[in-house]
Amino acid sequence: RHWRPQGKVKVITANLYSELLIEALPQARRYLETDGWLVASGIMRTQEAGVMRALRVQGIRVREIRRRGKWIALSGIRVGAKMQAGRAFQKRSPFQKPS
Repeated sequence: RHWRPQGKVKVITANLYSELLIEALPQARRYLETDGWLVASGIMRTQEAGVMRALRVQGIRVREIRRRGKWIALSGIRVGAKMQAGRAFQKRSPFQKPS
């Protein structure tokens, strides 16, 4: 809760329950570069909708979701103002293997 990197970062990984993730999202967004990735796990399927809403509010567009049992993991990209307005983008998910 007192995380303060020296500057903007390109990738943030988080293995947190949804309540903690939602609480940490505003601070994570502040330090995440535009076009930077958030990779999160530790989210229960029953709480997926609430996490997705919180990500949208913070301008993080989910690119991929992986589900296993009662858990999900996701990757999302922080979008800039133009992208939030609906501009398409082609970024490779961190879950994808390099070509």
